[in-house]
Amino acid sequence: MRQAAPGVLLTLGLALLPIGAPLMAQDSVATAPAVPAPAPDTTKPAPSAPRPDSLVRRPHVSPLGALWRSFLIPGWGQARLGRNVTAAVFVTTEGICLGMTLKAEQERKWLRAMNDPRGESKAKEAQDWLVLLVFNHLISGLEAFAAAHLANFPGDLGLEVTPSPSGLHAEVTLPLPRP
Repeated sequence: MRQAAPGVLLTLGLALLPIGAPLMAQDSVATAPAVPAPAPDTTKPAPSAPRPDSLVRRPHVSPLGALWRSFLIPGWGQARLGRNVTAAVFVTTEGICLGMTLKAEQERKWLRAMNDPRGESKAKEAQDWLVLLVFNHLISGLEAFAAAHLANFPGDLGLEVTPSPSGLHAEVTLPLPRP
């Protein structure tokens, strides 16, 4: 006798459960008792408004530190800067290039052992993947270096272009943090 998959049993079990009373948030009749709001305390200063996300300082990583981290392991410098998607792209590219280099090299050895003339083309393919691997290291390091320089740059840079009688009028806005 075949056993049912755990997912099927879970679905059937949830479907057979009795439906309970409606939740309080879904009941339009039930309301919470009104509680009067406390009087504002005028002896304390009002809390300051939270800083916009664009002015929040990122973890400090020196540009050269980010450069060397990403030269060593692509994506490490980006991860230290909080750029996780970019780090994942570099790590994935590194894995693909490394895997394909090893695969092409293994195929080249096998073709040479069989005295197949296609072994030379596999050697060139392995070299191509190796070049991409080195290129990924270089680009990862340079990107981390630039990202470290721009880590605390405000993100709300704006550009507005409007027509004027003399042509086009451009206005660039750059919010600066208050001292």
